[in-house]
Amino acid sequence: MDVHFFWSFFDPAQAMPHTEASELYVNPFVDGGPLEGRHLAVSRGGEVRELEACISPYVVVETWNLDDNHGLVITREDDETPSRAFSVDSDGIRELTAWADVRVRDCTPGSGSEDVLLLIERRTEPQTFAVVKSNRNSLSRFEVVLDLGETAASSITLWHGDLYVGTDDGAILRMKNF
Repeated sequence: MDVHFFWSFFDPAQAMPHTEASELYVNPFVDGGPLEGRHLAVSRGGEVRELEACISPYVVVETWNLDDNHGLVITREDDETPSRAFSVDSDGIRELTAWADVRVRDCTPGSGSEDVLLLIERRTEPQTFAVVKSNRNSLSRFEVVLDLGETAASSITLWHGDLYVGTDDGAILRMKNF
């Protein structure tokens, strides 16, 4: 089978192979079945093979391209288990085990050239939210820069030096001179 992929690792919307519909792999979850982690690796030469990495058994639900050399991947094993975060760079894929107690809801570049801002949901009762700062080269550590408490938030962006936070109820919060 001759399959051509128009593919960018950090943009799953472009990862769809251009083949006949009968040749496409469709995750059973689409039709109400269980989630199934299934990943293919495509070499620059066009070789397609099963991905054999720590991320293999999980379903990728979100990706962020942090720069030309770093990425962040959020996965789930099934509907019941918490998400897991992975760092991707030229050295490979590594699980961010320090993030086990948080769920990443959004990500945006920070003010420093290596900084990344993440909107996280803490796995606590009650659920709490925060904006944290990390470094692209060392995603295993982060520091809280804005504690939102129980204010459920869904998006963040840094624009003209101000931090904007979109809440689940439609409000936009602004932190000036971030």
